[in-house]
Amino acid sequence: MGRRRRWGQAEVAAAAMVTAAGGSWALQPLLLLLSLCGLCLAAEIGPPSDVQVEAIDGLIRINILAPGSTDKTPMWEASDFSYLVELRKNGSNEQKQIKLASNNERIDKLSPNTTYCLRVKAQLNAGEKEGSFSPEYCVHTESADANVLPRPENVRIHALNTHFVLKWDWDEAYGENVTFLVECCRAYDKKYMASNCWHAVPSCKEVTTSECDLSSEIWFEGTYEFRVRAISGTEERAWSKEITCNPSKDTEIGPPSKVEINLINDSIEIKISHPGEDTNKSMKDIQGFYDLSYRIFVWKNTSDKWEKCFEDEHTLYTLPVSELNPETYCLKVQAFSQMSNKSGHFSAIKCITTEAGNNPVVLVVAVFFLQHCCLQFYSCFLLRCL
Repeated sequence: MGRRRRWGQAEVAAAAMVTAAGGSWALQPLLLLLSLCGLCLAAEIGPPSDVQVEAIDGLIRINILAPGSTDKTPMWEASDFSYLVELRKNGSNEQKQIKLASNNERIDKLSPNTTYCLRVKAQLNAGEKEGSFSPEYCVHTESADANVLPRPENVRIHALNTHFVLKWDWDEAYGENVTFLVECCRAYDKKYMASNCWHAVPSCKEVTTSECDLSSEIWFEGTYEFRVRAISGTEERAWSKEITCNPSKDTEIGPPSKVEINLINDSIEIKISHPGEDTNKSMKDIQGFYDLSYRIFVWKNTSDKWEKCFEDEHTLYTLPVSELNPETYCLKVQAFSQMSNKSGHFSAIKCITTEAGNNPVVLVVAVFFLQHCCLQFYSCFLLRCL
C-alpha cells in the first residue's frame, strides 16, 4: 500500500468524510486513517509519468519515472513500484514480457540492427494492483561491428567465506592491450539514487585478467550490484549485465582452517579452527554464522563406511571405541550453520594409528568454541550427517 508524506486532496476528502460521519472526536483519528487506507486502495494507478529509452551497444537502457511523481502531492513513493515491460519487434505482434525490479534497468540479448517497441506499466509491490500502460516507444539497435570491443559476458561471483571474486568470460582474440574496470552499487542506493550510485572498485581498475577480488568492497550487511566493461586505449565499451550479490546468501562455508589430530595416552585429540581463521576473518564472527558448529565423521581405515558421526558444540567430547588392537582411524570435519541453513566444505581426510593396550581406546574430540552435542548415532542421522 502506498505511503503519503503530506496532506493532499485524498486526505482532505477523507477528513470531510469523517466529519460528515460525526461520532466521538477520540475515534476520528482512527476513522480518518481507515478512510485514507480505503482511498489509497481504491485509487487508480496511472501510467508512468515518463519513460526514457536508449539503444546502445546492442541493448536498451530504460529509465522510468513512477506514476504520479510529477503530482503536487504524490500518493505513492517511487520505491512502492516494480514494472512490467511488453517488448516486441517492430512489425511483429509477438510480445515478450519482462519484469523490472527498479526504475533504472537494461534489456539485453537483443538482435542488432533491429527496431524494438515497448510500453511499460507500474505494479505496486504490496498487493496485486497494476497501473495502465505508457505510450509505446520505439528504438533501433546498432549493427554488429566485428572491430568493436564486446561487453564481458557470463559475469559471476565466486564466494567462499569472506572472499569474493568477480569473474567474467572474455575472448582473448581482442588483443593484449585490453583492460577492465569494475563498478559497484549498493542495491539500496540504486533504488533511491538511480544511476548516481555507481562507483569504481579501487582494487578493480585497469585489471588485465578476467577476474577481480571484491573482498575489500563487500560487507555482509546489504546487497550489492557489480558490472564490468572492457577498455582499449581511449575506447570504452558498454557495461556488462549487472550481477547481484547478497553476501550472506551467496557465500559458501569453506572447510575448517585447520584440523589437528594427535595421539595422547590412548586417545585421539582433534582440534578444529573455524573457516576463515587463517585469514583473520573467522566465519564464526560473521553475522548470520554465529552458531557455527561441526559434523565430525570417523571411520576405520580398513572400511569404506564411516563408523561414527556426531555434531558437537562442547570443547571436549569423548567417544569410546571397542577395539583393543592397533587400528588406524580416519576422519573429516564439516562446519555448518543452522541459522543460515548452510553446510560447509569438508576438511581434508586425516588418519592416525592407535596403539595396543589393555584399556579401550578413547577418541577425544576437542572442538573449539562449541556448546552442545549429539550423543546418539540415530540422532546424528536425523541431523543430516549422511
